[in-house]
Amino acid sequence: MVGIHMLLLFSKSTAQFQNLEVRNENFSAFIDYFTTNTYVMVVMTDPTIPSATTVINIHNARKHFEKLEGAL
Repeated sequence: MVGIHMLLLFSKSTAQFQNLEVRNENFSAFIDYFTTNTYVMVVMTDPTIPSATTVINIHNARKHFEKLEGAL
């Protein structure tokens, strides 16, 4: 079911897609807008790490990679 849900989200315009979080007892997966040209996917198997921690890390990394992308 998760695979079908992701497929439906990606079939829409990518301009409308912001992020996706999938969590169960085995893993957490995050797909998020990253830079103008990219998305990032993070998969974690440690259930003790809060979602907010991962989202903050993606946000902080996004700033760094946007600077790198702008320097090219």
